[in-house]
Amino acid sequence: MIRNRFRQTVVQVGTDMLPPGATAAAPPTGGAAIVQHLVSLGAQPVGQGEIVAAEWRTQLSPRQILDGIRSRDDAESWVLPDDVLTETMRRLDAFAAEQWTDLDEAQAVTRRFLLGVFRFAG
Repeated sequence: MIRNRFRQTVVQVGTDMLPPGATAAAPPTGGAAIVQHLVSLGAQPVGQGEIVAAEWRTQLSPRQILDGIRSRDDAESWVLPDDVLTETMRRLDAFAAEQWTDLDEAQAVTRRFLLGVFRFAG
C-alpha cells in the first residue's frame, strides 16, 4: 500500500517528472510507464512481458518501508529532487498514520523481483 501510494504521490507532487509517454490526465507510474514507453518505441512483450524471477515473504513494518524511501535506500526515491521527496514523505507519513495504529508492527509482505521481457523486430 505504501509503495503504491508513494508512486501516486510522486506524480501528484512532481508533475514535471512524469514518465515518458505520460500526461497529467493519464500518468502511468512505475513499471506501467516503462512498458508503455517500450511499446511506443516498437518493442513487443515476449509472452506476458513479465517474469517473476524470485518471490519471497518477509516481515516489514510500515515505518521500515517509509524510512527506506525517505533515506533513499529505495531505488525509486534515488532520482527525486529533495523538494519532491520532502513533500511526498510528508503526505506518505500522514497516509500511514491514518492506515496503521502502530507503524512499528511488522507485517507479512510478499516481495518480488520482476523481469520485463521485450523484443524489438529485426
